[in-house]
Amino acid sequence: MAIIPLKIPEGIYKNGTDNQGAGRWTSANLVRFYEDSIRPVLGWRFWAYVDSGYSDQRCPRGIHAWRNNGGSRFLVVGQYDKVYAYTVSANKADITPSGMVTGRLKAEENLSYGGGTYGSQTYGTQRTSAGDGSGHLPATIYHFDNWGEDLLFMHTDDGKLYRWELDHTTPTLASQVVNSPTSLKAFVTTENRFVMACQARTINWCTQENITDWTPLSTNSAGSFTLNTSGTIQSATRVRKQAFFITDEDCWVANYLGSPFYWGFERVGSTGIISPRAFANVDTGCIYMGHRGFYLYNGQLQKINCEIADFFFDDLNKTESGQIYAVTNRQYSEVVWFYPSTSSTHCNKYISWNYEKNVWSVGECERSCGVDRGVFELPIYASSLSKTDAGTGTPVPASVMLYEHEVGVSYPEAVGNTAGVPFLESGDIDLGQDKILHLTKLIPDEANLGDVNIKLKSKLYPTSSETTHPSSGSYSSTNPTPIRVSGKQLKVRFEANTSQPSDFRIGTFRMEGKAGGGR
Repeated sequence: MAIIPLKIPEGIYKNGTDNQGAGRWTSANLVRFYEDSIRPVLGWRFWAYVDSGYSDQRCPRGIHAWRNNGGSRFLVVGQYDKVYAYTVSANKADITPSGMVTGRLKAEENLSYGGGTYGSQTYGTQRTSAGDGSGHLPATIYHFDNWGEDLLFMHTDDGKLYRWELDHTTPTLASQVVNSPTSLKAFVTTENRFVMACQARTINWCTQENITDWTPLSTNSAGSFTLNTSGTIQSATRVRKQAFFITDEDCWVANYLGSPFYWGFERVGSTGIISPRAFANVDTGCIYMGHRGFYLYNGQLQKINCEIADFFFDDLNKTESGQIYAVTNRQYSEVVWFYPSTSSTHCNKYISWNYEKNVWSVGECERSCGVDRGVFELPIYASSLSKTDAGTGTPVPASVMLYEHEVGVSYPEAVGNTAGVPFLESGDIDLGQDKILHLTKLIPDEANLGDVNIKLKSKLYPTSSETTHPSSGSYSSTNPTPIRVSGKQLKVRFEANTSQPSDFRIGTFRMEGKAGGGR
């Protein structure tokens, strides 16, 4: 009898053809590869309501956490028409600025002047829908940062810079920063206390240490610079003592020069970002999603090899791509992108990249934005779930909730065919025999036997039909299990044992078998 180890390389592979994915993991949900084992993405639990009882999904499109000078912790979320601040005990205050423009929950087709393709349809009449997804105005997205302990924020449809000075008790509403520029697309506070506010192509900065002084004079350090780009600025962040700006066409850095010019700008790449919040900062630099790939800026721009790019860009609802939101999970060396799939108008799936191992994973999780642990003990993600009454079929008003993540193995209110059940499935594994191989025993390798169930799928050649083993139910991993499986190629599927939920660890399972006849 031969012992055959199921030693499959880490990471999900979903590019190219089925044959290219042979011997790799090709499908997953709520699974990660970490410390040389396969384990579940941990669960979540309710932390606070954002609001409830609305007929629409009022998904937050931005979230931020910080501490004040006394160490008190705050969290803020922004919806298309509201901004809420929370204390560490989840007490909520509405700090929405008076007069803030109401944005959009999701993308809307622009049928007004300037929408659609120039020269199409009849001049002087309102445009009608092109029906091809072009000319849409994206969902409203927020940018947050701090000025000392105070909160700064803006959203992409209002374009004004607001400041909130931490009066949570009254509460005092946020107000527009005096003299600050308008029509903003993004902003960032630099390490040396400049606020850099970005219009379409122009970057304005205030006098150092003075957020209300924006007019350039010979006696101050305020200024502006217009990028020589055909793109529109989408994102701004800090990277290794530089300010990093990403347009939808290219990316730039600003280096501090001191008096009299203060900032020097340099174009560092010709690849733009797919949405304003599709970037995340980690120790190695800024990682962002482009229009057809993934990139790392760490002093120079590098393309990241992505083994799920074909799947992701085919599965993405491109009309709603402006909602894509990146979140770091430093505990597991991951960047997670939540995105709307072709079956949804809101973020309902995710992809993740482990930047230490350079491996990818995929799954279903309906989250619109999130913030990593650090200020709070656990990551906090925002969710909105549309529900239907099972009896009447009528929509149930949605509740927007904040969840603490990476805790326990419960996945409350998970949606989708596979959501809430961690699983991992391989592509075809060539059993390496000219003849049919008869498998007789499955030998588990788990930290705690019985935590996962196993299914096997066999076939004789790549285009033949599959036979599932067992035909119903699954094999237990409690002990070495007798099996009767024959074939030349095999797929294996591990699925969490829902009757024994656990933080499982899967190593290298093995099978015992022998070569048989040729048919």
